[in-house]
Parts: sequence; structure tokens; C-alpha cells
Amino acid sequence: MQKILYFDNAATTAVYPESCARAAYYQSEAFWNASALVRQSREAVDAIRESRAAIARVLGVSADEIYFTSCATESNNWVLRSCCFRAGDELVTTEGEHASVRETAKALAERGVKVTFVPLTRAGFADSEALFRAITPRTKLVSLIHVSNETGATNDISALAAEIKEEFPDILIHSDGVQAFGKVAVPMKHVDFYSISGHKIHAPKGVGALYIKKGRKLKPLLTGGGQERGLRSGTENVAGIAAFGSAAEKFSSAYDAGRMSRIQERIAEKLSDDPDFFTNVSSDRTSPHILSCGFLGIRGETLMHALAERDVVIGTGSACSSHTAGNLVLKAIGIPSERILYSVRISPDIGTTDEEVEAFCAGVLDTVRILKGSLR
Repeated sequence: MQKILYFDNAATTAVYPESCARAAYYQSEAFWNASALVRQSREAVDAIRESRAAIARVLGVSADEIYFTSCATESNNWVLRSCCFRAGDELVTTEGEHASVRETAKALAERGVKVTFVPLTRAGFADSEALFRAITPRTKLVSLIHVSNETGATNDISALAAEIKEEFPDILIHSDGVQAFGKVAVPMKHVDFYSISGHKIHAPKGVGALYIKKGRKLKPLLTGGGQERGLRSGTENVAGIAAFGSAAEKFSSAYDAGRMSRIQERIAEKLSDDPDFFTNVSSDRTSPHILSCGFLGIRGETLMHALAERDVVIGTGSACSSHTAGNLVLKAIGIPSERILYSVRISPDIGTTDEEVEAFCAGVLDTVRILKGSLR
């Protein structure tokens, strides 16, 4: 069987074997309900405690500031819906957010929340001048994505948060850190809330977390049994949480930004052998694990499906929204509509080998050549 060349790791990742084993153990052997009062449940409680501590170490925060959720979409909803729920509340976010922030903000606007979507620069960052013009003393929350899931553009969350807090110390700062967690360090001094997800770093799908700075208050999004210290009710996903902590430690210690940059540069270099190859963004502050690019004349969706037939996997953008919705970020940075149709997203992994890169590039170029021939 031919090995699949998987270059869509920004969408999801394969679960580490160790994390699979850990999840299986807490599913089939130590399957106890962590909220039960029996002695055996202590093992489940300890697994959650260990994973909470592991994730906190990666973020450089205290373990009691980590709250487990089902996914980052839930974490993002929790923050936005808790901080901005009254008519007249002000929320400032950007045109480059993941759908779970963008669509939640739109839903809040329908309830009377004043929402401002700050534009992006051509390089894909939040326009800082427009951001500070949008913030007022009445602003409750500023939500800024850390690393764009579409382009890899990396906002300087630490600097922006510090500047906001200097002028408006009571404004709360939230960041969607899904594509940054374990890859990009962020001093959390001025950040109040930070959303993360397991399945982007080789943990199972269906588990995420939210950093809540000590002293900050959120209204529960889910009420019931009072799990997660009364803030997030629902029987704990012990198996997923245990695997999440295991994956977080392994991934963060193995991530090598320099090597990932070299992989991205090699892919761009090889694919540029085709004269119609282009990239959408270029900056020193673009994450090396996401490359937004394409070939003029070849629709991104066509290329994606043609490659899939050859067991080569790429994406056309966020898997959490339609292709059209995902293109809103490219539109926001000024990419022409026709070029957006030609765009794809390539995202290698920390385990991607040099041989896989060469085979991938050869497969893409050959597929593009065939597609061009069929269009003549």
C-alpha cells in the first residue's frame, strides 16, 4: 500500500501512538468517572491533574488556570459569550479570525453587542492602527487570533496586549491560539484568555482547553454537574484529556521552528519550478508550518482532489468552514478573487521527512502538469 503524503496538518494531525495508548487505557481499563466518589476514580482525577499541569508548563502558566473543554470552538464561544452578552457591550476582533470567533461575534451583534472587525494588512496581520482606533473605554473584550489558520500570519499578541492594557487596563484580551500552541511562545502577562485544541498537536479530536488568568471571571457556558471547578459542567473526557497532556509535552519539546522554516522554503523553492506558482503572504512573522499558495489557472479545489487521488493530501483552507467562508481571510488581505480560487494551503508536520518533501513536491508538480494539459 502506497504511503499517504499528508501535508494538511493545519486541519488535523495523526494521534501519537503513545497518546493513543494512553487514551485507550483510560477508555477500557481505568474507565472511571473522575467525578465519582469511589476510590477507583482517583486514577482518573490524577490523569486530569497531570495533563492540566503538562499543558500549563507549555504555556508557562499555573495549572489552576487551565480548564478543559471539548474543543477550541467551545473555548472561543465561552469567552465571547461570557464577556459580551448585553446589548451595548463592545467587542473588537479582526477580519482574520477563525469561524468560531467570527460567526460567534456576528451572532452576538444580532443581540445588540457592538462588534468591530478590524481589517488586516497585506501581510495578514491585524492592522494595529485600526485596532487602536476601534478600542474605546467601553470595549469589554478584544479577541485576536495568534496564528492565522489560513495564512500562518502571526500577530504579536504579547506586544499588542501590553499596549492595549497600558491604555485600557480593564479591557479583557482573548486569543485563539490553536495554530500557535506548542509552536510559538507567548508571554501570558497581559493575556486574559487563550484557547487551544488537542487535535492540531497529535492528540485526539474532541478535547481542547482554555487558559483563564487568575482573577478573571467567566460565566459558565455549560451548567450542570459543576465539573472544572464549577465553570464547565459535563462528565470529563478523561481519555482525551490524558492523551492531550501527553501529546502537548512531546510536541512542544520536538517542535523545531528552524527546521520547519527550511521545509517551507524547500517546498516553495521546488514548486516555483512551475512558472505559475505563487504565494499569498511573505513575512518574517509567518508561521513556518502553514504555506498559502497556488498555481495560476488551476483551481485550488481541483488540485486538492486530483492530489488526493494520488494519496497526496493538502487543503484549501479551514476545515471548519466552507471553501468560500475560508477565503474570507484571503479576501481581507487583498488577494484578488481569481487568485483566491487558485489557492491551497500546505501544512507539513514536525515529523515530515526530507524524502517526503521531495516526493510531495514531485507529485504536486506532476499533477499540475497533467491538469494544465487537460485544460488546453
